[in-house]
Amino acid sequence: MTQAASGWRHVTVGEICEFKYGKSLPANARNPGDYPVYGSNGVVGSHDSYLTSGPTIVIGRKGSLGEVAFSPGPCWPIDTTYFVDSSATSEDLRWLSLRLAALGLTELNRAAAVPGLNREDAYRKTLLLPPLEEQRRLAEVLDRADELRAKRREALARLDDLTQSIFLDMFGDPVRNDRGWSRTLMSSLLERIHSGHSPQCLSRAAEGGEWGVLKLGAVTSCEFKPDENKALPPEVEPRKEHAVQSGDLLFSRKNTRELVGACALVRDTPTNLLLPDLIFRLELNPDAVINKVFLQQLLVYPSKRRQIQSLAGGSAGSMPNISKARLMAAEVEVPPLPLQRDFARRIDAIEDLKTVHRASLGELDALFASLQDRAFRGLL
Repeated sequence: MTQAASGWRHVTVGEICEFKYGKSLPANARNPGDYPVYGSNGVVGSHDSYLTSGPTIVIGRKGSLGEVAFSPGPCWPIDTTYFVDSSATSEDLRWLSLRLAALGLTELNRAAAVPGLNREDAYRKTLLLPPLEEQRRLAEVLDRADELRAKRREALARLDDLTQSIFLDMFGDPVRNDRGWSRTLMSSLLERIHSGHSPQCLSRAAEGGEWGVLKLGAVTSCEFKPDENKALPPEVEPRKEHAVQSGDLLFSRKNTRELVGACALVRDTPTNLLLPDLIFRLELNPDAVINKVFLQQLLVYPSKRRQIQSLAGGSAGSMPNISKARLMAAEVEVPPLPLQRDFARRIDAIEDLKTVHRASLGELDALFASLQDRAFRGLL
């Protein structure tokens, strides 16, 4: 093992920690409590007991593979995750969470269909390991720098809450439907559901005008993230009928139980992006009395999304999948079109504000990445 400057050592991930398996905790088995429940993409609920010992690193194993979250206290990581707590490492957990998040674990997918992370692949990743006290110092420095990003993310979250509040105020809870809105089958609103295609791609994002295929992460948050893609090999001809366009309404048909059924509206997109086979494009009937902005917000409203997620089928060993037939047969609430359009205008104004915040957050992310790079090379 090579010695690095200032007492830092070259090690593999497997030498310094163990990725433990999370444990299943279905939503109907959770008792609301003080302990967060983590899925592969972050917190998915709470429970009155915990699985881990103190601060915990949670790593996505299925679905949002390789995504890293940090819980400052005990929590319950479910079976789509790995976790690292004080029983699985002697390193500083906060520093280790930051280092793992920067190691590119999201690129280690071996699965042909639903993304999955093999921990043996993660264990082979190499890094520079500073002494424990230096780990703590670096974690403190990076956390202070991250506070600026956290404030910007909080502002975005408040705008998301405002969107949901406006929806509830104008339409009520759609599943209870106390306002008595008419209901219709999805099949009467959609001209068709378009499926994409998932060829073998490179392990990096598209760049410089290359074609890319969206990853599930492009819609998992219910906001379109075009950077979540994998480059199409140059020798593979793009199937342009699957090209993503502004105005597309995208829907994840297959993912983990808590992430399946995410829906995102493409407001703007780079050219040369393609749909994978795990994401549907919902194409509206031109004569349908439905506004696209309203439909997207309806499908992501918490109670309605749970109802849509219940359509997912699949055997115990497979990822939940929502078929076209089941989605077409789903009932949706349809308020008067003028009211939908009024709602859409308000949401468009909120989206303009979010665009400003995202641009600022992007600049802060770039600065943080530069600081983090120096920290992990022993230059900070």
